[in-house]
Amino acid sequence: MISILLPTLRVGGLDVLCDSLSRQTCQDFELLLADGIHRYRAPLVADKLAVLPFPVRHLASDGIALSNYSRSINDAVVVARGDVILMMPDYAWLADDTVEIHARFHDEHRGERKCLMSGYTYRACPPRHPGFEGYHPRKQHSQVEFHRDDPEALWELYTTREAERYERDLASGALDALMWSIWAEPLTLEALQQLPIEHEHKLFDVEWSHRFCSLKNESYPIEAWEELNGLDEDLDGSHLYQDLEWGERLHRTERWTWERIRGGEITVVNPRPFFACKRMLRPLRLNESIAELKRVTGAAVNPGWSLRERRAAHHAV
Repeated sequence: MISILLPTLRVGGLDVLCDSLSRQTCQDFELLLADGIHRYRAPLVADKLAVLPFPVRHLASDGIALSNYSRSINDAVVVARGDVILMMPDYAWLADDTVEIHARFHDEHRGERKCLMSGYTYRACPPRHPGFEGYHPRKQHSQVEFHRDDPEALWELYTTREAERYERDLASGALDALMWSIWAEPLTLEALQQLPIEHEHKLFDVEWSHRFCSLKNESYPIEAWEELNGLDEDLDGSHLYQDLEWGERLHRTERWTWERIRGGEITVVNPRPFFACKRMLRPLRLNESIAELKRVTGAAVNPGWSLRERRAAHHAV
């Protein structure tokens, strides 16, 4: 079985992904929703998750003080029932055979220490058009006059401000109606099949790509997670470096290899507006330098615990 792992902090997007998962030609999977806004979203989407034709576990992350990206993924891997982890982003519209491609690959290469990067080529996607404002730093609207000589510090300030605004709106209930979908009208199957998505976090995440490692539409045997002891939780923050660092560590083992399988081309017609809020985080800087220091010194990743032992303890219960 495949465990599809979705880490998210954004409102909306579950309608798009869950509808496309419902139509997969291979249904031998579970969905692990590692949710950074679980305490706000869970009671509002429980009924919709309960009627999906595949098993779903809605897991609580630690909130949005940091990205929780590494920690929430590691926690989800601990409880995963599948022998393959397929990483998937929110708002992703998947072709019907997406899961089948990954399942077939790992069945054919079981025990060979192979990972798969896949993706489709999307054509005729129109330019994005904002249907939902979302939350993102707007440097041009800021009145802040300090830190002008340090763009990174300024970006951190703006990002933190937007994260705090997002958290206030979540706590107030202002975003309750958007927890499942950002659309006011119900999304039909026909509308989803015609949905144009050209946004830096959306179809781009599952599109055919020669990127080294993005932890999106990529699948890894559970043994890879146990051998590398998961993602490095020291790199948990908005200047994400976990994906590249994960790929570098896999590569340095000289035991794990990647293959790429391209799906077909999908032509998207009947343009309609689509936009999604960025994942808003309170920043933690210097991820790249921390990762490089660990690489040079050979320091252990997550030295306080073993992902393999955590999994064994969980599944023994």
